[in-house]
Amino acid sequence: MRNRSLRKAFLLSLVFAAFLPLVSVGQGSVSYEIARDHFKKGVILFNNYSYLGSVEFFRTALTVYPEYHQAREYLARAYRLAGYTDAALREWEYLFDISNDASVQNKIDMLRYHRVYPMQPPMETEFTHVKNLESRELRSYHFRYPTDTSVDSEKNIYIVSFNSGRVVKINDSGEGLDTYKPALESRLYGLDIKDNFLLFSDFARDIVYCTDLNFNEKFSFGGSGAGDGQFRGPQGVCFDDNSGIFVVDSGNHRVQLFSKEGKFILQFGKKGNYDGEFQNPTDVAFLDKLVYVTDTGNSRVSVYDTSGNFIRNITNAAIKSPRGISVNRDKIIVSDSLEGLIIINPKTDSLTVFDSWGENNQNGFSRLYSAVFDRDDFLYALDHDKERLSVFSPVQKRYTNLDIEIKSVDISNYPTVAFYVSVRDRTGDPVYALKSEEFYVTEDSARIQSVSINYLKDKPASSTMIFCVDRSEGMDQWKEELVWSADFILTEMKKSDSVKVFDFSDDYITANDYDWSRRRIQKALRDGIYGGSKNIGRVIYNAVSELLKTDSKRAVVLFTDGIVSEDSFEQYSENIIIDYARCHYVPVYIVSLSGSNPVLQDICDKTGGMFIEARKVSDLRMIYQLIRKQEEYRYVVVYKSLRKPHYSGWWSNVSIEVESKGERGVEWGGYYIP
Repeated sequence: MRNRSLRKAFLLSLVFAAFLPLVSVGQGSVSYEIARDHFKKGVILFNNYSYLGSVEFFRTALTVYPEYHQAREYLARAYRLAGYTDAALREWEYLFDISNDASVQNKIDMLRYHRVYPMQPPMETEFTHVKNLESRELRSYHFRYPTDTSVDSEKNIYIVSFNSGRVVKINDSGEGLDTYKPALESRLYGLDIKDNFLLFSDFARDIVYCTDLNFNEKFSFGGSGAGDGQFRGPQGVCFDDNSGIFVVDSGNHRVQLFSKEGKFILQFGKKGNYDGEFQNPTDVAFLDKLVYVTDTGNSRVSVYDTSGNFIRNITNAAIKSPRGISVNRDKIIVSDSLEGLIIINPKTDSLTVFDSWGENNQNGFSRLYSAVFDRDDFLYALDHDKERLSVFSPVQKRYTNLDIEIKSVDISNYPTVAFYVSVRDRTGDPVYALKSEEFYVTEDSARIQSVSINYLKDKPASSTMIFCVDRSEGMDQWKEELVWSADFILTEMKKSDSVKVFDFSDDYITANDYDWSRRRIQKALRDGIYGGSKNIGRVIYNAVSELLKTDSKRAVVLFTDGIVSEDSFEQYSENIIIDYARCHYVPVYIVSLSGSNPVLQDICDKTGGMFIEARKVSDLRMIYQLIRKQEEYRYVVVYKSLRKPHYSGWWSNVSIEVESKGERGVEWGGYYIP
């Protein structure tokens, strides 16, 4: 199947590229050679992230030689990567008309879909089965009578085994990675992950443990009893959004809240079946400042605020024996051991039940104890009786290809070649944590055997920011507040971080080159000259362009009074700015020293940044950490070319295919051999 998709992907590249040397011997050879020279210059700019510059060369190549389809293909890519999505669509549609190629149609579909759903679409509730991970097949990594599961950002899976009293860690291919057992007499039950911390409960020993993802213990708390901070059979555990810890104390029919260091804060609930009472509660989840508890004995989900005040019960005939509970986006995910998977909309209490799959729905759960979603909306459902973890894909993801884009090609160390690529799902969100073995590279019909992808991910963490400072007329009244608000970022910076300052009004200038010195940056912020209008679109566009060449965590931070003038987006529209920044995952943060504006808010929201009013100090304090914690979405596909040096000047066709969890995507491209 994969080989067929590779051949199909190469069809278009062969049509567009392989025939090109032949046309030079026929009519129009002089025109082709002139066009080819423009194309080569465009490729150089493209690989240097100068996408708008490359557009002019690709267009000139097509003017000279209109049948130069490879130039049109790169023109479409350059438009897309420069933020001009409508222009990119027109070029891809032209290419589809002459090729009828499915991979080109996929490009068109992806771009159109991203326009319809510029932000994440609603969670899907229809699934198709991908695979099963069976305890008995994992040998020393088996999980007997499992009770809970969770998935980290790398898509490693953690399963607690009650019978063996240990945590099993496996990758998403089903290969065992590690196991951990706190004590010989342990019987583990609940499990949760946040950031790089793993939380799990020991039902037999009345203890809750917190470790890192390699099972190095950070702290533990608890003890047997009914007092504050004590347990009788702790089961479900979860982190809240401030790293506080909720624990279901099932034997005492209550829930307890602890600090992120494991210090007791409060407890709520008691045995009974009235509002605010529990009958053998099992699990807990946190969403939008509310605490959701599976009240198993009372066949309901109980809702509390963070102070332990009862809010309401969620009841339904479909909820019979709720055990596990988790959240995904804005939905509550309940594992009912009698009914299966129940997805609840907490705003309306409407629900969807998923309990069988396969042809004629011949497959189903026996006793579902836990169900969680990973970051890409794949579902992991843990069956206690069958000792099985079933993996499901949302229906639309299963049958829609991944979107792969080549951002740049580095041949400066040839024969080592590096393709900078991004991989998106159907929503336009990046696909993280792919592995080298999920990439397949073919160069001139020869399969590359050794490929690495994690060059950027393995680099030491650092951030690169561009401060865009509004120097328009009227902003001088905020010059002291400007330095004050920027200092919330500067005081947290490390020596590995850097900031460049752009001053802008009618145009923009570089006020300070990349620097980590707080004092030098403060001086650049104080020394600006005020006057003129405010060309916001131009400065953001050029700031994003500047950041594309950096390998660190990137962000644009714009300081302004929140006022937008009529010509602020005359050169680069709001949509171009958004598409450009989103395409390269460069978030835009805007710090308003005075008012707010819906256009500025929209840019922040749709690029993954944040609109911040300077008076909200807590938000100012968040900026640096949000930038620093950005995950690396880029993959650098590095390999050694098989081509010999005497091929210098030849175009080399390259296909990059990604295959993961039943999803596939292919991108074709290439480079001129130096």
